[in-house]
Amino acid sequence: MSRGPRGQDRPEALALPPDLGTLLFRQAIAYRDRLVVIAYDSTRNQNILFDLAFAETEKRLILKESGRQVLLLSADLGYEQQPHILAAVRNDTLLLAGGPSVYSIRQGTDPDRLEVMRIFFGKDWRALELLTSARNAAVLFQTPAQDKRFCIYDLQSKQIVRAFRGNRSCSA
Repeated sequence: MSRGPRGQDRPEALALPPDLGTLLFRQAIAYRDRLVVIAYDSTRNQNILFDLAFAETEKRLILKESGRQVLLLSADLGYEQQPHILAAVRNDTLLLAGGPSVYSIRQGTDPDRLEVMRIFFGKDWRALELLTSARNAAVLFQTPAQDKRFCIYDLQSKQIVRAFRGNRSCSA
């Protein structure tokens, strides 16, 4: 935001590199002193995460050069009209879940760079809900298996803790 002639805030455009001019906005998440933006690149058929940080000297958000990373967030790992992207902060870590993947995003050893790590991938799975607490995090997934149509995956123990057929629970 910048100040207009009457002191009112007005939206400010952020210039992206020329090769990213055709991006479709997906989601923006406030994390620490940053804005994490997910956009879809139709040319490359990829969802991309951008790290936008507040530049104190310029009093505006800037795109970090190191802050562009590809995310596998769609069930078919490509375009999805309205992807279901879940986000939550747990113990200073931003968790993103979408399609078959769960990502952990945290401040790197270099304060100007975020570390993005995929911590779970389930082929043909789809993240439906993300639950976090101070002690744990879990994701409810829809799976292709008919006997375990829905699963709760515990991110700390890295295992399925409960499975459902849809109408009743079954053992994990």
